[in-house]
Parts: sequence; structure tokens; C-alpha cells
Amino acid sequence: MRKLLFLNLVMLFWLLPVAGALGQQKVEIRYEENYAEALKKVGSKKRDLLLVFCEQKGHPDCAKMDNYTLKIRQVCDFLNENFINVRMDVTIPEHENFIKEHALYMYPTFLVLDKNGEEVGCFCGYNNPEVFLEKLQYAMNPVHAIKNCLATFENFRTTMNAKACLEAYYQAGRIGEMVEFLRKIYYIFPPEDRFSPAMWKYVKLALLDVNSPIFANFLNEKYMANYYLGKTIVDETLSKAMRQYALWYVSGQLKQVNDAQALSLIGRLGLIDDQNAASYYIVTACTLYAQREITGRGYENILNYLSVEKVCALAEEDREFVYCFLKSIKGMPKKLMDNYEKEWKSYFEKQLAI
Repeated sequence: MRKLLFLNLVMLFWLLPVAGALGQQKVEIRYEENYAEALKKVGSKKRDLLLVFCEQKGHPDCAKMDNYTLKIRQVCDFLNENFINVRMDVTIPEHENFIKEHALYMYPTFLVLDKNGEEVGCFCGYNNPEVFLEKLQYAMNPVHAIKNCLATFENFRTTMNAKACLEAYYQAGRIGEMVEFLRKIYYIFPPEDRFSPAMWKYVKLALLDVNSPIFANFLNEKYMANYYLGKTIVDETLSKAMRQYALWYVSGQLKQVNDAQALSLIGRLGLIDDQNAASYYIVTACTLYAQREITGRGYENILNYLSVEKVCALAEEDREFVYCFLKSIKGMPKKLMDNYEKEWKSYFEKQLAI
């Protein structure tokens, strides 16, 4: 009896590691060798969609997706059960035509295609497992395909169908196309919809382009936006766009804009309560920059006005923005900027010594 018990214990201890290994069996996404072969298999075993994981080797978000989200059992199981899967390194020259055809520009991108290679859905960037599966289920539904949403809107031009188009563009990461569509249909929405929190995620992206008609219209109707959205939210978004515009102006990137046009818009920064103390300084610096050829001392005047003590007294975010702003000014003499940076370094050394 004792001998039999001993043999059973030996067998038990021998089998435990094996059972553990089986219980922790590694789950992986089954990828096909290449896109062409993967497309041929669409429709097999009830998997009527193709998922293309477009990655850029060395990109941190692509690596994060590959090493974490795409290793989770629920994600692997869902992809293996519902898709023919293929991964595509966009740095390989042979994929150039595919990249152009699908207008890829952000990575990682996940394309959901049908058996003809037609796009059903798309989304971009790193997502945790829960969000990834939510976006994937949205993208795999043909109802949400951009072309289908647009066709529905053309047949029934309702605000609900317009929102569906905006969301389809937004989910696909095609922000430029979304903004262009928004520009065309912006005024079919009544004010309570146009300035609603639900629409804000689309509108605030359009406001980043201060030259767009939406930006101009938004400024004219700012009192309504303040009422529906809240003044703080509105001012923060507008000031962010104007400050960036000011930086582009002084760096010489606004080729088709004259000084009067630029200053007219930048000057409105002073009317926005954005809680950024730097905004007032930026307006003055831009005004001095516009006078640089008249005074002959414009660059020196800018640095004198935006002295190291003034700038370093700002909040960190503002301080860093103004410093970047100064370094971006086109034509700024290197000697002046070198002296400014020495003063900047000396200022902080003194603060550390106190």
C-alpha cells in the first residue's frame, strides 16, 4: 500500500509541471505570410474580413501594440476567430502602392478590408486591449464605413447622418477629411447642436486651423459657444490655435500672409481669457517683429521686452512655449540669442543656489 501511494505521488509531481504548461499555453495571433495570400483566404472558415496591422519598425506605439495589446488572450482569440490577419511593415518598398492607395500616414494603423480589398473600417494609434476591441468592432461593421456613411448622408441629409460621417472619419483618424466635411455641413446644425459637447470633439480639431472658415465663424459666434460649452473650454482651444499661428508667423512659415493680416488675428489673443500669461507677451513680440525692418532694432527690442526675468517668472508650460517662440523667430541674430540663452542659464543657476 505504501509503495502504491509513493508511486502515485511521484506521478503527481511529474504531471504537475506538464499540466501547468498546458494551462499557460501561449496564445498568438495567426498571421498570414503576405497580403496577397491573406486576401485569397478571406471567407474561409466564416472569416469574411481581413485585418491588416500596418506597422512602422522602430515606432514606439507599434512596438507597444505588438508587445502588449496584441498579446492579450481575449484580443488574440477575437482576431483569430473573426479575421484573416496579416501584418505589414510600411518601411518595405514593395508596400509603397498599398500605403498610397489607403492614404496611410499614422502608425500603427489597423485596416479592416473585405474580400475585394475594399476598406470597411480603419483606426490608428496605440490602444489598450479594451479600447482596441471597441474600435475594432466599430470598424468591422459595414454600416460605419466612410463611403457607406457618405452615401446615406447624400440620400438623407439629416444632422444624425452628418454626425455618423464625422464619427466615421474621426474613428479612421482621417482628421483632414473630417474637417473638410465639417466645413461643408457646419451650418446645417442648429446652435444647440453646433456647440454641443458631442460635436465639440470634431469642432475643436477644425479650430486648430485659424485660416479655416469654421475658425472665423466660431469667433463671430463665440458668445453662443461660451453659453453652450463654457468660456474656459472655448478660450483654451482658441488660444492654443492662435499661439501656434503666432509661432508660425515669426518663423516665416506663413508665406501668403502679410503682417497686417497676421497681427489682426494674433491681436485677438489679448481678448481671450486663456489663463496663459504668455499670450500678452506673444502679441507684443509679434507686433515688434512686424516692425523689425522699420526700426532696425526689432530683434533686440523683442528680447529686451521678453526679458529672461519676465519669461522665467511664467508657468513652466508658458515659459517653454515662449522660449521655443524666441528660438523660432526668422532672422534672429545668433549672437543675440546666444547671449539670451546665457542669461537664461545664469538665472536658473542663481535660483538653484538660493
